[in-house]
Amino acid sequence: MTKIYTVITTLTSFFFLNSGLSQTTYVSIGSGNYSNCLIWSPTCPPTLIPIGDSVIINHDIMLTADLNVSGGLTINSGKELNGDKSITVDAGGEFHNDGIVDVGQDLINLGSFYNNGHAKFDKVLNLGYVCNTDTIEINPVKQFVNSGGTIDCGGHITTCKFVTQNNGGDIANVSNVNMCCNDGSAPSYLYLGGIVDSNTVSFCGITFTGVNLPVALGSFGLNTKEKSVLLNWVTKSELNNDYFVILRSENGIDFEEIGEVSGMGNSSITVGYQFSDNRPLIGTSYYKLQQVDFDGETSYSQILSTNFVLNDAFSLYPNPTNSAINLLLSVDDATDIFIEIFDVLGKLVFVQNQVVLNGTNSVQLNTEFFNKGMYFCKVTFPNGNQMKQAFVKID
Repeated sequence: MTKIYTVITTLTSFFFLNSGLSQTTYVSIGSGNYSNCLIWSPTCPPTLIPIGDSVIINHDIMLTADLNVSGGLTINSGKELNGDKSITVDAGGEFHNDGIVDVGQDLINLGSFYNNGHAKFDKVLNLGYVCNTDTIEINPVKQFVNSGGTIDCGGHITTCKFVTQNNGGDIANVSNVNMCCNDGSAPSYLYLGGIVDSNTVSFCGITFTGVNLPVALGSFGLNTKEKSVLLNWVTKSELNNDYFVILRSENGIDFEEIGEVSGMGNSSITVGYQFSDNRPLIGTSYYKLQQVDFDGETSYSQILSTNFVLNDAFSLYPNPTNSAINLLLSVDDATDIFIEIFDVLGKLVFVQNQVVLNGTNSVQLNTEFFNKGMYFCKVTFPNGNQMKQAFVKID
């Protein structure tokens, strides 16, 4: 793997040199602090790796400051990058890990992260591309948020809280991944938009829970459509499976039956199922499956949640932002709206009452003094209907 990256680096260096742009490849020649110039050739690399530059780590390195990657960062097999710092991969940047990453802060990925080793972060925000063939691990009480990004390549993500959502015109895509909490349980899963491939996404190889386990559930996911919520689930095997009951709740506690789907009875092959909720609740709602076998015994799936809005006329731009953000909203009649912004921990950081007029409205919200990170903007109408979108504040 080291030789492959060396060839790529050499070719890239040739390209930049011959197109009039300077490029530097920084290679570690010993272990130590990232800021120690004695362990690097030709000199110590910057913490803001610019476009065209590359940092290749062949030894154990400790970060001494937050790292921004606009160029390239490579950690070779058997080597470790650690330290209580964050890593941001900018749009166009590439981060290749074949070794170990163990940083105590966040990964914010707007570019490409190729993980072929073990990567441990406090939490992850993905707005770019993640190709994970091994393991990404985050703090059990923090979130892995996929905001308009892509997750692929078949690896394992250790997370207890997973959120997927679209980001403006960027559609979130999740496929070929297994997600599991560090205690072996299925992670909580909040679906706010995007495409989740229920055939290749597994939550710990989830099985139903109950007295009997007649059905092995391979995956269970939600897709929000324009006027409906589509439930998808896959069984790996079935024994005496009569039917499934689809249950929905507005608070995650009190559930009501909204439909049934017949089971296969007995099966040793993968079977896919779908159910469309054509009259979904406005705002956040919760779904779970009840499996009923022929002798009346029942068991249940984990609970999934999603946020359904009446239309897609609510958007935020620019996203990400480094100062103010604009809320674009279309309404049929003049009305008052209540705007709230929460951080990822659910703390309220901004409120504003606003009058909007018939047609399209643009409302500027001042986020200049927000810390960098992910936020959720919620708009509440006088009739109680709510819409929510996520955005990212950057420095």
